Amino acid sequence: MSDAAAIAEPSKYCSHCGKQLALAAPVCPNCGAPQPREKEMLLSGYVCAALSLVTGIFSIPAIIIGLLNIGRGFRIHGWIQIAIGVITLLMCLVLIASLTLISGLKHH
Repeated sequence: MSDAAAIAEPSKYCSHCGKQLALAAPVCPNCGAPQPREKEMLLSGYVCAALSLVTGIFSIPAIIIGLLNIGRGFRIHGWIQIAIGVITLLMCLVLIASLTLISGLKHH
């Protein structure tokens, strides 16, 4: 198969060496590394999305509790709780934006 023909059909990149290969290839023809199956990749994405949404619910209370702990004199613990809350909130917002973008692309 020529490089031009490989680019025309659906393709992905090897998770080990980065070479372009056919979407359905179970192993990379260049390095022989086994490739994750599409269903496994989708499932792991949905699991990550679900966990982000669940943890996103607790991000605001974590920030509030962190602020309260700083006020009570537990500065290090408070800042750690605030950092975790902010990071989780940002992850949740990125997830929502990504899902919105993906949903919009599928409908066009």
